[in-house]
Amino acid sequence: MQYKAYHKLNGFPNIIVDGSPTDNTVLSLSHWKGVPTSEILKADVAAEVTFNYLSHPELKVDADFVSNDHFDEDGLVSVFTLVYPEYALRNKELLIGIANAGDFGIYSDLQAARLSFIISSYSSEKTSPLDSKIFQMKYSDQCEALYNEMLILLPELIENTQRFKAHYEKEEDFLLESEFYFQNNFVQIEELKDLDLAVIRVSPEIKAKRKTKVANLIHPMSIHNRTRCFKILLICENEYELYYRYESWVDYISEKHPPRIDLHDFRWDLNLIENGFNEWKFTGVNAIISRLKLKQEGGSSIGEWEFIDKLKKTLELLKNSMR
Repeated sequence: MQYKAYHKLNGFPNIIVDGSPTDNTVLSLSHWKGVPTSEILKADVAAEVTFNYLSHPELKVDADFVSNDHFDEDGLVSVFTLVYPEYALRNKELLIGIANAGDFGIYSDLQAARLSFIISSYSSEKTSPLDSKIFQMKYSDQCEALYNEMLILLPELIENTQRFKAHYEKEEDFLLESEFYFQNNFVQIEELKDLDLAVIRVSPEIKAKRKTKVANLIHPMSIHNRTRCFKILLICENEYELYYRYESWVDYISEKHPPRIDLHDFRWDLNLIENGFNEWKFTGVNAIISRLKLKQEGGSSIGEWEFIDKLKKTLELLKNSMR
């Protein structure tokens, strides 16, 4: 198969991976909710869906082109798998690992995490060594340019990862530092599994060292590898941020979790008791990673016990109302 940019398919029969089908899509290999992917092929990440397709030759469709409507690690691996199936099959577990690291922030192989960091770096205007003109293009053209570059480069990244150390070293250091903090009890997890909620308490010593907002104190991979809860509450002193993990946005197959709960009313409840000029905002259940946090940086006037008590009561009430 060949890669063809999403906006240039022009009626050609195609396979779409990790995104939304076009009018001429003959097969969807996606993990998005609502996208018509065959039940026999479904998996947590689109990359694994794509490998499942290769293992079912009876489902082969007549199409010469594969595409995706966005660029990310899972999309790149999925397109690569259909364009270079023999190489992909030899590196199947690593490629699926890259997709899981990129989409869900989980890893079992540090090599997969490193490769996801490199791909992320190459696709970011701030850190990419690619032609800066790519990032001045409209998004559809930018995606095309990134796929054309990265499909060629991916085998080199896999086989000579150390050569690209400048594009993963900083992120890896942050990850390994976060692992150290967990192992030495600077960060603690309390799981409230009946609410699908993990409370992550971060030591003020980490805040003093990193000097950043609570969401950036600990690498998400070190959190997600330690809990299967899909609601994450980060706490450092009087700073809070709650988010729904990406897994809860897609059609996640390997384990079932309760659906996302709309927290707009809870946000208003917090604003009623929040002193000062700061306000709470909720990005909504349809955001890929949905977040509840203060609009401006800084701490809340609400104490930890009161915040968690109100959150638990809200989640319990809304969970019961959905039964």
